[in-house]
Amino acid sequence: MLAVTPAFFRDATAEIEEAIQAEPDPRQRIRVCLAGVGTAMRRHSNAFYDDMVGYEPTVQIYRKNSAAAHRVHQMIDRRLPGAQRAVRRPGRGGDH
Repeated sequence: MLAVTPAFFRDATAEIEEAIQAEPDPRQRIRVCLAGVGTAMRRHSNAFYDDMVGYEPTVQIYRKNSAAAHRVHQMIDRRLPGAQRAVRRPGRGGDH
């Protein structure tokens, strides 16, 4: 597992990044990213996933490399600067 897990994430990340860069429409890049993550995760069996998240050294690799959420936030921030800050929260001004 210690050899397979980093290789899996390295290869999946390279493929996803290549697909994102090939998509000319910034609005579609999020879709491409999430679809790529789904495709990559489906390559392995449930047993692989269970082993990966059940063994502490590979859990750390999984956490470090589960950057899809961070990548999506980057794309949103580039496309919609300040979007997260513009969300109104109850009790902090704005309409209730």
